[in-house]
Amino acid sequence: MLGRIPNPLRCTAHVAGIAVAFLCSSVAAITAEEANTGSNVCAQREALLMILVEAHGAAPNFASDKLAADSVALAQTRSACDNGHAKDAAAFYDRLIEELTVSLNGAK
Repeated sequence: MLGRIPNPLRCTAHVAGIAVAFLCSSVAAITAEEANTGSNVCAQREALLMILVEAHGAAPNFASDKLAADSVALAQTRSACDNGHAKDAAAFYDRLIEELTVSLNGAK
């Protein structure tokens, strides 16, 4: 039987911390050699984005509002990844991830 999480905010903070640490370790500039692995860069950013949205919780909040406002840009970013423009896409993902991280840390 699974136990209850004693402090959900602490768990959320840990998840967000892990996501930020992962981002910091993979934010190195995308070089020409890495252009072939652009889909990996985009997949990492997409996974971080999903983790941060889940860390914000199910209730409507900044994360859901931000994603709704940037939904067209996010779709264009995904298309840019598919078309080999990972450097441009990573910049958008990084900005969005930073905004969600800051809002999550401010909600503590």
